[in-house]
Amino acid sequence: MKVKNILTKMPFNIERSTTLALIIKAMKETGLDVLPVVDKDMRLVGIITLDDIAKIFEPYSGPMQTLVKSLPFLDDLVEKDFSINHVSPEMLRLCIAEDIMDTNFITLSSDSDLEKVYSIMVLHKVKIAPVTDDGHLLGMIRLLDIIGVLLKEKGML
Repeated sequence: MKVKNILTKMPFNIERSTTLALIIKAMKETGLDVLPVVDKDMRLVGIITLDDIAKIFEPYSGPMQTLVKSLPFLDDLVEKDFSINHVSPEMLRLCIAEDIMDTNFITLSSDSDLEKVYSIMVLHKVKIAPVTDDGHLLGMIRLLDIIGVLLKEKGML
């Protein structure tokens, strides 16, 4: 079976200039934790995940985050730092998709075989991936959907 047979058409996508406030609102309203970022020709230029947004609100990153997490006596202090109170209304308007989108992602072709796609997604630890043809976004495919189809084909479901 091919990717095109089970891909989910994207009910929602965003542009590079979409504000953080609108991205958060879109994720909340659609229930999606991955949003594709497209240009005016519907060419995929990036993706934004819930993890990308969560990173904005982390007070520490990189080696500092590792150090802070390893010191249990700092738990109370760190919990106070993980607050949305330090986010200004200006940040929600000025931060745009282009600032936080991931441009290093795998894309899958709609004609790809599901077993091959399964292997690629597991290798890269990807749970959901965009499906494109000639760079144009067609939809997304979830690893869980692929597993279900493959198990059903083998008579295991």
